Amino acid sequence: MSRSQPIKLSDAKVEELKRLASPAEQAEEAAKAERREYMKQAQRLSRERKAIKAVAELAETREQWRTEMRKALPNELREKYAALEAEVESQMCWMEHGWKMALLDPSDPEYLSAKDGLADLNDFIAECGTIHDAFTYDSFFLSHEVQPLWAVWQDERLRDAPSSIIPVQWRKPYWQDNRLDALTTEEGEPTKIVALYGIEISLSDFHVLRWKQRVKEHPHHHEANDVERCWLCKFEAHKIATPTAL
Repeated sequence: MSRSQPIKLSDAKVEELKRLASPAEQAEEAAKAERREYMKQAQRLSRERKAIKAVAELAETREQWRTEMRKALPNELREKYAALEAEVESQMCWMEHGWKMALLDPSDPEYLSAKDGLADLNDFIAECGTIHDAFTYDSFFLSHEVQPLWAVWQDERLRDAPSSIIPVQWRKPYWQDNRLDALTTEEGEPTKIVALYGIEISLSDFHVLRWKQRVKEHPHHHEANDVERCWLCKFEAHKIATPTAL
């Protein structure tokens, strides 16, 4: 006697049967689907981590690390990150030279007041986040166990440095130990992308904090001939047309 062939139900019929199922059966099926998706994602992450570890073990310099990691980037992500890099460059340009735009006549299409420029900067940070590279990390491991804190991003340059400069356990490049795991799983997307690929899709904490601190301190401790004068120093110097204007 030949075995009967299993009946293949159409997708529409499957959905119809699901609708006829009891709430308990529907809940059970939803839980199964959730577990399947969880396992699928876990397997994908495991494959990604193995591939990253293989690159990390061979990369001796930051340049090698970033070059090899970028080879695996899909074109769609390259384009996405390039667009974000352009936005970051625009914000950096305003933080450096935006005072010139504030000096223009308000009727000029390029005019941007200090108030509006700062609001735009803050909106960008709120939407995109920042690259964690300064004094605060979400990861307990990075913020409490890695000392000095700048060793979080340690590359190959201090591999042979004495213990008086950097502890032995942090001499290896960050991509070759648990620092990479923390940077890519606990610090947000901008930090993850720069840690893996060296691509800045947002502003760095260090740069933003330093810029805002100097503006907040204005005009105290800002020498007239200081090339590090803050945004407001440069704006005011040009506004009154002083000879020392940059």
